[in-house]
Amino acid sequence: PGRPAPSTRAGMSSPEELAAAAHSACFAMALVLRLGERKARAERLTVTATVTLAEVDGVSTIVSSALRVGGRVPTVDAAGFQSAVDEAAALCPVSRLFAGAKVTVHAEIEQV
Repeated sequence: PGRPAPSTRAGMSSPEELAAAAHSACFAMALVLRLGERKARAERLTVTATVTLAEVDGVSTIVSSALRVGGRVPTVDAAGFQSAVDEAAALCPVSRLFAGAKVTVHAEIEQV
């Protein structure tokens, strides 16, 4: 139930796309903060968000935001990366904004 947020005309962003961009940027900042507290520096970090729209009470509503997180952090193992990701999920204000929606996070660390 639900569908990915639609794109608009070429070169234009929909409000849903902007919400996804805000979520991924905010989450990335929270993750960098949590990694920094571990004295770890990411060589590469990617965060993408996909928001899903569904009809709720006859109105289009963002019902979920799925984050995909990838990174290369030489001084952190997969468990440490996942721990930092989990902490970032709790810290990110935009994730908290989506509290009424289902927010999922899939993390994958690149092997060095």
